[in-house]
Amino acid sequence: MVVFPILGKNHPLVKKAISEYKRLIRLFEAKKDIAKSLSLIEEELEKHIRFEERILFHEKEQVASKKEIKFIKMKFMKTTF
Repeated sequence: MVVFPILGKNHPLVKKAISEYKRLIRLFEAKKDIAKSLSLIEEELEKHIRFEERILFHEKEQVASKKEIKFIKMKFMKTTF
């Protein structure tokens, strides 16, 4: 993720985001109790998105230079989903 280098890999919010990514990956890879895993994915993904939007990205904007913010905006404006 583009935000991580700006904050640094040892930043507590980056560590939290990586931990949440790993948890989501484990849930997606679960072979047993698929219904429960899907329910947990829904909950965890919603919490993670809120965390990124409300906390992680806000922190990035406090730390990043104008040049870094411009680079991020340019990178994601080119991204198609």
